[in-house]
Amino acid sequence: MNARTWTAIFLIAAIAGGCPVPAPMGQAIGNSDGSNSNANANSSDPGANSNSGTNSNSGEPSNGTTGKPFVDPGVYGDGSAGERVVSTALRVGDQGDVNLQYTDFIVAPGVTMTVQSGTLIRCTGTFRNEGTIVVLPGAEGGDRTGFDDSTLDGATRPAALGIATRAAAAGEIGGIASGRTGGGEGSGLSEFEARQTLRIGVKAGGGGGASIDGGASGGGFFAVIAGGEIQNLGLIIAAGADATERAGGGGGGGGVILLASLTAVSNAANAGIHADGGDGGPATENAAAGGGGGGGVVHLIAPEVKNDGVMTALGGAAGADGAADSVTAALRSGGGGGGASGGNGGKGGGVPAGATATPSSALPGANGHALITAANPTALVK
Repeated sequence: MNARTWTAIFLIAAIAGGCPVPAPMGQAIGNSDGSNSNANANSSDPGANSNSGTNSNSGEPSNGTTGKPFVDPGVYGDGSAGERVVSTALRVGDQGDVNLQYTDFIVAPGVTMTVQSGTLIRCTGTFRNEGTIVVLPGAEGGDRTGFDDSTLDGATRPAALGIATRAAAAGEIGGIASGRTGGGEGSGLSEFEARQTLRIGVKAGGGGGASIDGGASGGGFFAVIAGGEIQNLGLIIAAGADATERAGGGGGGGGVILLASLTAVSNAANAGIHADGGDGGPATENAAAGGGGGGGVVHLIAPEVKNDGVMTALGGAAGADGAADSVTAALRSGGGGGGASGGNGGKGGGVPAGATATPSSALPGANGHALITAANPTALVK
């Protein structure tokens, strides 16, 4: 028999014995209909590979529940303080509540909760305000001591800067022989700078500059960072202090309010979030009027932000003008400049030379920034 005959006999024997027969090069290994039977999907075998070829990883960590993002405890807290419902008026911290890492936090309707500047509340769950949250001032205004009409050897304390790029200046002080200029205004942040300013601390709005009397303090900082939704159905206020009881003092810059949620932030209809600058002090017999404080910063950050209410960061008014020849004191001063924050403060008014003088007007503060950023805040506030 020739070689071809022996080969045919060998193949017939191999097939009959159930031995696998190598396929010629270039032919797919599969069923007779051309389909591939190697699906690796034998779920009855504990060691089988059940990869169907579809990758279900969305690219974000999860809590083990489909569609729920991972709530990073380094950002949103560990919830160790549990749930808190504020049902009576209080100032946070006075009850020894130094742990501000909650699961859920609620301010009940009609309740006023006062927070010191720099307060940061973290929630693994939701935050809901149905009352009023008042943020106390932070950065101090400028001051003067030791001046009288027999000596100009006193001390001037500069206004605190806060988040401003330039602090408000004090008005020039002296006798009647020369004019006394108003204090320069503080310089605030651009919108871009305000969006990047997220880690603040106690000093937010800048203090107002001094005149004969001191300037007002700047508005404080308050933040809520929550894994669940943040809902404001009431009021949140972080205003710069007014200098209306201080002759010629500058108004304080508005504060900063930051609400950041991994889920959503809403400011409901008839609700409000306000970080307005303070008003300057009035002109008197020995001082020109003070400038108004610049408006602060309100910033809402979440993948979904809904604002049906009011958000303001308005500049404060200039102090009230003096009447003609109303400055008569031997020792007099220009008005203090307004403190800055998101917006510039206003320049203080001046006083010309002479036994009697008519003070020039001060300027109001400029508006700050009411901002919305539609984004996952985790990396921004960490």
